[in-house]
Amino acid sequence: MGCTCPSCTRAQVHSIAFARLAAYLETEGPTLARVLTLLDIRGALANLEALQTLHVEPGLEAVALSDVARHLDRLLGDLAAVPFRAKPQIPVEPTDRPLVRDLDAAAHWLGARTQDVLSGVHRALS
Repeated sequence: MGCTCPSCTRAQVHSIAFARLAAYLETEGPTLARVLTLLDIRGALANLEALQTLHVEPGLEAVALSDVARHLDRLLGDLAAVPFRAKPQIPVEPTDRPLVRDLDAAAHWLGARTQDVLSGVHRALS
């Protein structure tokens, strides 16, 4: 059994939060980027890019998680603001047609996934 001291426990919690973030970005990142591009939500794209390029310095995990929370919170706000029956704001490529049919549903599903990851980050910071 591993160490259960507060410092090691905190490190394990931070590690789990970063692992969940990495899985989210790997699984949902491409679709999220495409939805945000189709809706022309540039601020959210900048927050997604910041998450994808995040570099965590050893010993500064809590600071990095605070940055992650800030970017996820902004991203979540943008996704939550997508209106019902949202329409693409840019020309649609043929490969995007299935996504465009339910663009608002895709945005709101991604918002739910974002909220899930954000909740885990908040737990890690508490």
